[in-house]
Amino acid sequence: MSKSTEQPLLWHYTSFEVLISIFKKESVPVMRATHIDFLNDKSELKYGLSRIIDSLNDDNDNETIGKCLKERELLVAIGETLGLHFSAVDTRDFLALKEDVKNIYERVVIEQLISTTPDFYTFSLSTAPDSLYQWLAYSSQQGGIALVFHNFTSLVDIVDDSKYRHQLINTVSKVDYLKIGDNVDIKLSNVSGSKLDYLASNAILIKHPAYEQEKEYRLMVNLSNEEKGSIPIHYDASKPYIELPFDPILLKEIYISPRGEKDQSEKLVQHFLSNTPCLSHVKIFVSDIPYRG
Repeated sequence: MSKSTEQPLLWHYTSFEVLISIFKKESVPVMRATHIDFLNDKSELKYGLSRIIDSLNDDNDNETIGKCLKERELLVAIGETLGLHFSAVDTRDFLALKEDVKNIYERVVIEQLISTTPDFYTFSLSTAPDSLYQWLAYSSQQGGIALVFHNFTSLVDIVDDSKYRHQLINTVSKVDYLKIGDNVDIKLSNVSGSKLDYLASNAILIKHPAYEQEKEYRLMVNLSNEEKGSIPIHYDASKPYIELPFDPILLKEIYISPRGEKDQSEKLVQHFLSNTPCLSHVKIFVSDIPYRG
């Protein structure tokens, strides 16, 4: 089959086995969102938090002692809820006050948030179409597939089921690839609710520029404020996850990896689609990337 003429929005690079698990219950297919503590080394979260901290109060021309004091007051309040205490600072010395605020951020946010990861679940997508970088990262030598969604923001419309509540679902968010010194536009004073959750949810969307080829988007679900047991937590051999139901009409295409036996993989996917009525609209495309490996 020739290559698609439409530009898909978001890709999920994965395996045929994952496709089977998604449509295990054809009436309500589900994507799995994994707890962030089981995704990557915590250095990734720490990197994002560090970029946020470096950006706060770094513009001397636009900052005032009053604004800095308000920021410090909020941080101290957060720290006290965690059992932390802070020494007084000379509020007349602007530079000393700014340095004190940064130090409190590092102590409250990095030390505490890294040691007690928020109860966030997430899964990733990409705007990189038919990407060799992604195929090498997420498909095995035996092959793999990519699920292509043209409209992913509504992927997790919650079905009429008492186990799920629509307000738990966040929109898909773009990951920013920031180097040291790049500005992050975040103001803690504008946040209602948990400041730590807010900082963590933004830090998760920041990665080192070395990963920019991923062109990643993330969907996040925050269970931090939910009653234990209200949302079923599932487990496999390596991680906890939650299930997010979606409308199968949102899956538009399936691409076959350039790795492995492409013809056999295409035949397998075709057979699966022919026996899954809710996916009769899905088109199959085979990557045209020349690959030997």
